[in-house]
Amino acid sequence: MRIERSVWQQLTVNGGILTVEGQIPSHRRHQVLLVVHSPGGEDRLLARCLASSDEHDIGWAQVAAASVHHELNALKTVNSQELPRVYEHWSGAGRLSNAERVVEVLAVTRDYVEGMPVDRRLKDLDGPNLDPVRLIISWLEGVLRALIALHANNVGHFDLRAANVIHPDEQRKPVVVIDLNSSQVLQVNEAARHTILQLDERLAPEAWYRSRADRAGRIDLAKLRSEFPLEWLDWYQFGLLVRELAAAARNLDAANRGYLDEVADYLTNYPSCTNVTAPEVHRLLERAKPEFLHPYGVPELVRNARNVDVETFPDGQVFTKVGVLDDVVRHPAFTRLFEVKQLTLLRYVFVGAEHTRAMHMMHCASITADLLKHMFSEPRFRRTFDSRDIRFAIVAALLHDINHFPFLHTFQESASSIFTNRALFDEVMGSDFSHFTGQPHTPLGQLLADAAIDPEALWRVIFGERFQLRSSGPVEQFVNSMIDSGVDVDKLSYLSLDALCTGVPAGQGIDHSRLMRSAIMVPDRLKMESLAFDMRALPAVESVFHSRLANFRAIYWHQRNRALMAMFLHVADNIDYSKLDEAMLRREFLVSSEADVVRRMNNLYMEHTGRRSPMAMFVPLRGAGLFEELYKVPVADDREEGFVFHRLTALSRARGGGRRGEVRLRKALAEEIGSRFPALGEVDDAEILIDIPARPIDGQPAAFLREDRGEPEQIDKISSTAEAAVTDFQKLAKSIRVFVSPRVAATIGLRDDPDTRWMGSLLYEILSDLPPDSAGRLS
Repeated sequence: MRIERSVWQQLTVNGGILTVEGQIPSHRRHQVLLVVHSPGGEDRLLARCLASSDEHDIGWAQVAAASVHHELNALKTVNSQELPRVYEHWSGAGRLSNAERVVEVLAVTRDYVEGMPVDRRLKDLDGPNLDPVRLIISWLEGVLRALIALHANNVGHFDLRAANVIHPDEQRKPVVVIDLNSSQVLQVNEAARHTILQLDERLAPEAWYRSRADRAGRIDLAKLRSEFPLEWLDWYQFGLLVRELAAAARNLDAANRGYLDEVADYLTNYPSCTNVTAPEVHRLLERAKPEFLHPYGVPELVRNARNVDVETFPDGQVFTKVGVLDDVVRHPAFTRLFEVKQLTLLRYVFVGAEHTRAMHMMHCASITADLLKHMFSEPRFRRTFDSRDIRFAIVAALLHDINHFPFLHTFQESASSIFTNRALFDEVMGSDFSHFTGQPHTPLGQLLADAAIDPEALWRVIFGERFQLRSSGPVEQFVNSMIDSGVDVDKLSYLSLDALCTGVPAGQGIDHSRLMRSAIMVPDRLKMESLAFDMRALPAVESVFHSRLANFRAIYWHQRNRALMAMFLHVADNIDYSKLDEAMLRREFLVSSEADVVRRMNNLYMEHTGRRSPMAMFVPLRGAGLFEELYKVPVADDREEGFVFHRLTALSRARGGGRRGEVRLRKALAEEIGSRFPALGEVDDAEILIDIPARPIDGQPAAFLREDRGEPEQIDKISSTAEAAVTDFQKLAKSIRVFVSPRVAATIGLRDDPDTRWMGSLLYEILSDLPPDSAGRLS
């Protein structure tokens, strides 16, 4: 007899009464699944009932009875969170009744698991913070624990599939393995040597053949047991389950999908897999975890992994585009920087200087990843940093120049105060960049927050003052020193890349390998965590200082580059920003190329001064109109030259305070030069530019080395070589030059290398006649 669809009211088993909820479905022959509750109404239970009374179905009824007893016996002695609890006093022979009829049944009653099969749950889950590998492995580990518990009680599941693994709706509960009606005793006895296993493709073909199954699906368990341990049937189906979950995951990357498929193939391959054990399966799952593939479980630390998108740099560094790094470099806040040259318009001086700001930032993140991998063996670092901190450090390195646009550093030397780091950072983090791409994007700040990276923490470690980090914790303190110190990842990147792309060999002499191996984490003089180096790295640290000095001499402070900066600064200083919409100008420049910024500034210069910009033809004619160096003020302390240097150094360029002193000086110089060279006629003061570096350069480096476990010492206190490099750098960074227009330079004959020491005397005379203010400045 079959149980048709109807509403049943109660189930009586062993004298106990359980009330049935809802309709009873007829799932398969002789089997009914019911959701019931106890008389108290507190426990939700699932009753599996099997029944048959037809003469020709007696055999099936016996099998049904055996199946119920298997499940009952399998679960009643097992104590595992991953298996449902059975209620023995409500299981066994019973009656299912309603107003119309009574059906004799065999029932097993167990906890009802409110949830969803894992394959369906996996398809429903999505989001930027979802790690499908971790999720799948955590579920498989739960299934593994369930199988270990069953096998310890001499029971095999034998029907393991995704539909029988339930992920509870209640969070933080482990998966539950259900449906043990196919379970079997592993140590086969004569009474239970034959059974029906309706496994179809889930039974290994070799097992099916070797057990000599008949057409009815009867399997000779004793014969099967003589060939290999019956536990293998569960491990075979475990392999199939691995494959099911890998196929169901939508956001699984190729590398992890490939590994899970490899595990599935191994567990389902005959005959090598017939000796699989639970510890071996556990090791296979452990190796699927990100921690095994990636140090600290951070994929961004991997280099040259298969199926991972990477960027390779000319010096061999590799940037891995995975996880949040991939999201960042594809965001328009970052992609705009592929159009911004790292050395601005210096490509007109060094033809190879075409590398971009984005390239430098990715290169810096790559060096950071290498540094952090080497830091794993450093005890203090290992105790302090976890996987989230590692990822935060790499992202901070990647975004350390995220506020940049063409000529930013020059703007920050000007009298304007609209291009502050804070204003630019807030604009970049909060903008949807629809004005750049034509469609809105999730703001970069929101993207980072969704990845558990605090934009304000990034602000503190990239742009914050060191002393302000005292209350920020050791992670932020260390990351700040890693990005900005005497030997930091920013310098290791730009010194190498800039030297390589411009062809300056001296700047390529940094011993990166030694620095990486010798990096340590120590408290600095302010008792804050800082990047330092083992004393054995002294030559490598010295190489950074030598390379920095070489790069500044040959590249950054190259006379043509400083002439270009002086020209642009002159244009920037002669614009009335109070008449402009500051926010709109920041937004415009953040998505502009060098040519766009120069063109816009030239137009603003014309509007505000009524004169043609000295940079009007510079971009269209590739460097045309570049000013030339007339005189370089010696950094000296004698009476005349020392007076000139110190008066010019004190020349006011106060933001918002005007530039009257400089204008007076340039006008006086223009008049005197016009008198000295009558062929020039009248010389406009805009044809005379004075380059006084105003941007603070960290001449005193906070680079520390430590001998064994002693106190860290500053490098220029223990190395005369580094001290000399620091002294030379400070002098170079203070270099003051006088530049003149091409017309003036041609008339004076600068290309013929004339003696221009007369400019020193002229500056002395003019500065002596221009009285300073009470602070000693020309204003």
